[in-house]
Amino acid sequence: MTEIQSKCFNRATALVKQGNIYGAIVLYRLYLKDPHPQYSLRAWNNLGNLLMDNGRDIAGAERAFKKALEIDPKDAPSWNNLGNLLNDPLNDKKDIAGAEDAYKKALEIDPEAIEVWSNLGNTLLDHTEDYAGAIIAFKKILEIDPEYTEAKDNLYYISENLCLVP
Repeated sequence: MTEIQSKCFNRATALVKQGNIYGAIVLYRLYLKDPHPQYSLRAWNNLGNLLMDNGRDIAGAERAFKKALEIDPKDAPSWNNLGNLLNDPLNDKKDIAGAEDAYKKALEIDPEAIEVWSNLGNTLLDHTEDYAGAIIAFKKILEIDPEYTEAKDNLYYISENLCLVP
């Protein structure tokens, strides 16, 4: 990585920590015009998350996550990020089935990813009638981390409010 590339990437990361989201977006975009291969996957994911969460540029975020997946189709965080985007409440083109597929691809790569199991379980619980799938996801989380409160809370919700026994 050249000194300029390094400074640009590091400065973008620092700007995020300082809360200067738009400055970070500009620098990541500048960096990605000539990225170093070692950091390009991370930069595309960082840019996608910034565009999704703060820039509200859903189309730009989707392009960024898909670019990350072109670089490494076996990157579980990229699949998780794409799933989050497709499931984002502010996404006018929300695609629950696409989000579910993205989460499942992430879990094929990293079956111990609690965050992805949680995202899948919440998607199934909130947007589909696949309560059995949601129960499986939350129970899987508790196999990995028996103290994970959100999974316990969701299983309690399912048993109390949906009258289903997990």
